[in-house]
Amino acid sequence: MPISHAEPITLTCPACGTSHTADIWLIVAPDERPDLVEQIRNGTLHTATCPQCGQTRTLDAPLLIFRPTAEPPILFSPAQQTTSEQDQQHAAALIDILRQRLGAAWNDAWLGQGLTVVPRPMLLVALTDDPALVQAVNAFLNARTWIDSYREVQAHPELLSDEALAMLDQAIAAARAANNADAVAFFEAHRALLRRCREVGAAAAFAEKIGVSVEQIRGVDAETALPPEVQQMIARITQLNRISDMPERVELCRQALTLVTRATHPRLWAALNVKLGNSLVQNPRGERGENLEQAIALYQQALAVITR
Repeated sequence: MPISHAEPITLTCPACGTSHTADIWLIVAPDERPDLVEQIRNGTLHTATCPQCGQTRTLDAPLLIFRPTAEPPILFSPAQQTTSEQDQQHAAALIDILRQRLGAAWNDAWLGQGLTVVPRPMLLVALTDDPALVQAVNAFLNARTWIDSYREVQAHPELLSDEALAMLDQAIAAARAANNADAVAFFEAHRALLRRCREVGAAAAFAEKIGVSVEQIRGVDAETALPPEVQQMIARITQLNRISDMPERVELCRQALTLVTRATHPRLWAALNVKLGNSLVQNPRGERGENLEQAIALYQQALAVITR
């Protein structure tokens, strides 16, 4: 049985009034159907064409991506005009279909850390072959403040690469295809900032963006500077996402916390406490109750820094 799944729907052309049927793809397995991935890239996967007059329109539909050898193996991209409750219902229904199609090949560990949700404009970025760069781009885009964005650029100079800018170009193209003006403006602003960083340097570019002096921006560097061994540990921690990886992630988080203090790197210290807590919750080793108690204590420590 094929893994990729489409459902037929009946449509009425808004231009000529002709009724016709179109197949809407809801589950795509890239290894099985690379042609569908190409349609995702060019924004035509959910495009319906009237057989009578040739009128085209883009339908708002959810999409589940199944990549068993990638990380994460399952991605869910919700429809863009739905509520959170509807998104949850759609995701559950599509996972049930995928589970049925895979049968005995289904692996519960694929959802061990929950379902990864990717907004449609970012789907192309998530489908690239460089997960480390994808993670850096996502962290840059999802930073709470411009100072946090600056820290991401300082920590990940690969954000200034041609590849990172190409990812944002793809996100902009997808947002335009979906007629999402807000998303287009969001991605364009971040792309322009990275381009400016390449032209004048990160400190000067962010100083212009925020409206402060370069000296004030460079004052942030004291917190972002990390020993090489800590950088290596953090890079490894971000790669450990499976349940079987949790014992190693617990040990690395603990080692990193011996080298990172709340006084010198408060945000990183808090983030490591949260990562260690999350790792303990999912850790298949040790006493379950003891792991949970330790995790709660770590979360409480992190809340001393990560305040509302």
